[in-house]
Amino acid sequence: MNEPRQIAIFEEEQQFRQIWIWIIMLSSSLLMLAILGFGLYQQLYLGKPFGNKPMSNEGLVIVTCLASLVIIGIPVLFYKMTLAVRVDSQYLYINFLPLRRKQILLRDIARWEARTYRPLRDFGGWGLKYSFKEKCWAYNVSGDRGVQLELTNGKRLLIGSQRAEALAEAIKQAKRR
Repeated sequence: MNEPRQIAIFEEEQQFRQIWIWIIMLSSSLLMLAILGFGLYQQLYLGKPFGNKPMSNEGLVIVTCLASLVIIGIPVLFYKMTLAVRVDSQYLYINFLPLRRKQILLRDIARWEARTYRPLRDFGGWGLKYSFKEKCWAYNVSGDRGVQLELTNGKRLLIGSQRAEALAEAIKQAKRR
């Protein structure tokens, strides 16, 4: 039986919408699709083998179809990917959909603070990342602000947020209840 859902004190959804990410991702995807298309055209229509060690026509069609699915699938995955953070009176929910869902009991949060971090240097970029230097997981999709958590078991994690101070304040309010 499901418990009734608690009223949210804080909610935020973020997605990968930075223009520079999309320029890089879409231009590289289009380039790869163009190369595959050229290979098909060259081998199937012009009759010239594509590459130094060409495969059969059937093999080339199969590989091109599978590679095209991956090349198109990665931008679609990034477009759908969402970091949703929610705080209610009992839990902090982190949903990095479709990759990972995590819920943390508020009583398991020992310390928290809004902070500025360096995504590239500290975590190697954005996404679901682990930093050996920081010894913590980061859930982030954009920006350089977040809330650093330290749990009662000693584990640490960083939640990227466009509203880091509001998230930290929501945790504080929820823990008082």
